[in-house]
Amino acid sequence: MLPEIWRKKLDALTYTGQRLQWLLKKGKLSDLYADAQKHNVFFTPANVAFSLNHIAHHYLDRKKLESWLKKYADRLAASTPAREVGMVLAGNIPLVGFHDILVGYLSPHRVQVKLSHNDPVLIPWLMELLAQFDEEAPDRIRFVERLREYEAVIATGSDTSAHYFSYYFRDVPHVIRRTRHSMAVLAADVSDEELRRLGEDVFVYFGLGCRNVNLLWVPRDFALERLATLWEPAWHHLMTHAKYANNYLYWKSIFAVEDVPHEDFGFVLLHEAPTFTSGMGVVHYARYDDIEQVKSFFRRNKKHLQCVVCAGTHSICYDRAIQITRPGKAQRPSLRSYADGIDTMDFLLGLQAVPAA
Repeated sequence: MLPEIWRKKLDALTYTGQRLQWLLKKGKLSDLYADAQKHNVFFTPANVAFSLNHIAHHYLDRKKLESWLKKYADRLAASTPAREVGMVLAGNIPLVGFHDILVGYLSPHRVQVKLSHNDPVLIPWLMELLAQFDEEAPDRIRFVERLREYEAVIATGSDTSAHYFSYYFRDVPHVIRRTRHSMAVLAADVSDEELRRLGEDVFVYFGLGCRNVNLLWVPRDFALERLATLWEPAWHHLMTHAKYANNYLYWKSIFAVEDVPHEDFGFVLLHEAPTFTSGMGVVHYARYDDIEQVKSFFRRNKKHLQCVVCAGTHSICYDRAIQITRPGKAQRPSLRSYADGIDTMDFLLGLQAVPAA
């Protein structure tokens, strides 16, 4: 059983989730949406609401929190020294760093957070909401311009920034996250409903998240027109966003000038290439004759994968380090879905063995 201090934290998180659900249901967050989008044009009200809804229903649900924390109950109940933990957050999608902050809040430690300049509004707002139910929360989670006197670090960034982080934080225990991608594997019997749900995995957040699918593995005889028919009603509206539309038109012109074969759905381009990197408005795909081709690709690129969506009866080789999910779930991770497969709660609870600096 968790000690009283953690039960109080769970109470505060639960009340925060309930309050957040009420604010979303009553449409009380228009000012927050406007402020967030002022700092980041890709943080549309729909995308911010999607993230907040997920947090409210999956990260701030009492039963789900208790179920998740059972694994760590004995270690949370133990008397452990509080360390100073620094966190460097990404800002590619709304509130992407909240899971790290949640883990830090529930750990015995003090956390100082360096926000991304792309997401300076949403997480502080949510922590202010939490502070209404736990007046000690602002002392445990502090927002800083620069990390100082830290004893451990969790930092998220690109491959380039990861090299810098690895060097800069080399003298303390650390978790350094790099660029990751997600892909989907479609079986021959994939249903229309699965393909519709897969559209969310591809397009929500404009495809900017590491859990967004940007590579599709499809059977040799799969008709890409199915995707156009099923995705267009739900996602053509992306073309009303100026920057998304500009990216789509840019890549369309590049493909035309360089005579690159592609499929044009009118709101997204599909380019046949077995690689992850694709520009906004572009999705890569590769055809397979045998599922072993996909498994081979999986094994070669496992360290670059964040999430794999399996649609239909086929699945690729399961691995504890890679999250396998069903269509429509890639951007709805559970509390146990740790980024890069690294258990950050285990990491933070392990800091009790680290001598103070």
